[in-house]
Amino acid sequence: MEAMLREWLGLLLRWIHIIAGIMWIGDSLLFMWIDSHLSPDPQRRSEVAGVT
Repeated sequence: MEAMLREWLGLLLRWIHIIAGIMWIGDSLLFMWIDSHLSPDPQRRSEVAGVT
């Protein structure tokens, strides 16, 4: 019984580790995408009044 429980626990922890890795990579890609869209557009910036 203990060996079977240990196998299931190992399988569960392995899957949690895999899912956490996929989420970490996805989160990194999301933040890189958000960061690239937060910088102002240089062409639109020159159209703003008061910018020299």
